[in-house]
Amino acid sequence: MTQEKLQKRLLKDSKAEMKDTIKYSTIEEGIDYRALAQKMGEEGYVMNHTSARNWVIRSLAKISGHLKTSLNYSRKSSIPSDEIAAHPFFGNAVVEILRKVDDEL
Repeated sequence: MTQEKLQKRLLKDSKAEMKDTIKYSTIEEGIDYRALAQKMGEEGYVMNHTSARNWVIRSLAKISGHLKTSLNYSRKSSIPSDEIAAHPFFGNAVVEILRKVDDEL
């Protein structure tokens, strides 16, 4: 098997594995999308839980896109930023990083 075929196969396997494990991105010590939408509604922004989820995923996708670019991982065959953003492990990692930064400030 050539190097290129092996890379394509590994990428295909990793994408399939990632899709199998994707669930909703939730943070253990945070609020859920319904509570976020309710809080935003109290602040004057009309939002339902689906809109709240979409805003969170879009924000995480931007972060993942910037990370991929800074790590020179923006190949066409890489996993799309929105799929990475929807993965619970990514959301939890971002929260962990932000908490560490907050603790250092």
